[in-house]
Amino acid sequence: MSSSHKLLKYLRLIHLYIGVLIAPALLFFAFTGALQTFSLHETTRGSSYKPPAWAVVLGQIHKKQTPIVPVRKPASTDKAAEKATPEKAQPSSPTQPAPVEAPKLTGDAAPKSHNALPLKYFFLLVSIGLFVSTLSGLYMSYKYIRNRRLITVILMRCGLRITDALRLRSDCITTDADGAPYLRYFNHKMRRDALVPIDTDLLEAIGVQRQHNIDRWTGGTPILFPRPNKNIDGRCPIGSPTYRMALERWLDACDIRDEHRHRVHVTPHQWRHTLGTRLINRDVPQEVVRRILDHDSPQMTAHYARLHDTTVRRAWEAARKVDITGPAVTFDPNGPLADAAWAKQRLARATQALPNGYCGLPLQRSCPHANACLTCPMFLTTTEFLPQHHAQRRQTLELITTAEARGQQRLAEMNRTVLSNLDTIIDSLETPEAADHAL
Repeated sequence: MSSSHKLLKYLRLIHLYIGVLIAPALLFFAFTGALQTFSLHETTRGSSYKPPAWAVVLGQIHKKQTPIVPVRKPASTDKAAEKATPEKAQPSSPTQPAPVEAPKLTGDAAPKSHNALPLKYFFLLVSIGLFVSTLSGLYMSYKYIRNRRLITVILMRCGLRITDALRLRSDCITTDADGAPYLRYFNHKMRRDALVPIDTDLLEAIGVQRQHNIDRWTGGTPILFPRPNKNIDGRCPIGSPTYRMALERWLDACDIRDEHRHRVHVTPHQWRHTLGTRLINRDVPQEVVRRILDHDSPQMTAHYARLHDTTVRRAWEAARKVDITGPAVTFDPNGPLADAAWAKQRLARATQALPNGYCGLPLQRSCPHANACLTCPMFLTTTEFLPQHHAQRRQTLELITTAEARGQQRLAEMNRTVLSNLDTIIDSLETPEAADHAL
């Protein structure tokens, strides 16, 4: 068990024991506070209510931490008469006797004083215990919120539906013959078990979550994400509304906005679509994507492929493209050959991947250049490759300088042609005005 797990375990025990200790005192203060709120522990002015003795004692313990209730002296009749007839008091006559002081009681006859310090110390310990218990509860609530973060990671990396993710079993990890980890879950929509490959980081995070469950519920729990409260045996999973509200709070706290500065609205299912689109964009075979998302038919997965193709085509048509001679190359997206031209570009991307542009040579023709070369007339490039062009220009200058120093004039002349084409391409891409060259 790691040090963080031990700390959390000890804090939970401290929180439990202190809570059991101070729970009766909290109930006592709640009850006596209610008595004082409605003045049930004393007689108020103008009221004929006479409180019971136990209410008076409890109120005195709440206020003064002592059960001794001081006896109130009744108002004398002489003072009441003086208030009724406010006349100036006559000076006492010499013959009127002086008031005699009451004798002080000593010995056994004197009332014993009550020591309130033990009760005050007890209530001081209750206050300290309440403070410690509250802090430990806040710390544990912070620690247990990590399960919702892990749910988010699983949704983003594995593409599970929110219902399937929240109901993951505690033993959801399995491995193949090579030791590669997989996340096993039940697809509630298709009513079948499914597997999805995961990385080691997610594997470790799931292991930490399982250890947290074992620390809180002795013996573990049957599910991976049990509800943190009102869940004695750990069998109730976190509800979908609970996670959605937590997601909304995170978005508000992080102030996530779109390109129009509007607050974004994210649903858990959007991460499933994002994963499918990202896999298609990385040229993962469509059948592999179907198996990862556990789609029932290839038509469901084909939706992501259509989105990918439409997005890439729109970006390609909007991009500014130039060849090695500098003029801009344009494609009419509404022309009669628009679909055929785009199909040719898709084939070129699939058959010839260049580090700084694309090949515009039709697939049926053979390329006379052994490598991607800036002297090829079929070479096309866009502004997205400007950093590569600048880097290649610096390398070309170094090659020309080295070749001239060694007397290799032919090598220097070949690279000067490349340098000239690079300068033309860079100037054309960085200059907004360019002559259109229809293809």
